[in-house]
Amino acid sequence: MKDEFVLNLNKKWERPVVREKELNVLIDTGALIPMTTLSENILVELYNAKKVLDNVTISGIGGNDGECKGKVYVLELFKLGILSYPNLHIFVPDNRHIIEFDFLVSATMLNNLIIQFDFKNGNMLVRVPDDEQLVKNLVLEDRNGKITVLYN
Repeated sequence: MKDEFVLNLNKKWERPVVREKELNVLIDTGALIPMTTLSENILVELYNAKKVLDNVTISGIGGNDGECKGKVYVLELFKLGILSYPNLHIFVPDNRHIIEFDFLVSATMLNNLIIQFDFKNGNMLVRVPDDEQLVKNLVLEDRNGKITVLYN
């Protein structure tokens, strides 16, 4: 293993939620697209974010086929433990009440990592295999009206 790190789970939640920069971050192993409910002002202040797509529609939020409209922003740098995501593309729903967390980290952001949840002791172990990088890339593209996730 190249590296490993532990994140503390917030025991208040019955799902894997960690704290980063005083924000509640849901680790959603069923999600393809990372999301945030933070306002544009906070995204700009904390992450030097820039809006890159407007009037975007995605489906499948909350495990159903319902559609959700919103925008895509690029965060200059998002960190999760020792992992870095430069120029991270993230969906911001127009209806910010659709998820109850500040951030939703998608399965695509954790691709090829070894994740172990220990709910009894309240932590999440992340192992980075030797052939993986600590710097990850994830881009959301609009391809003929359909949002596509590109990642490594």
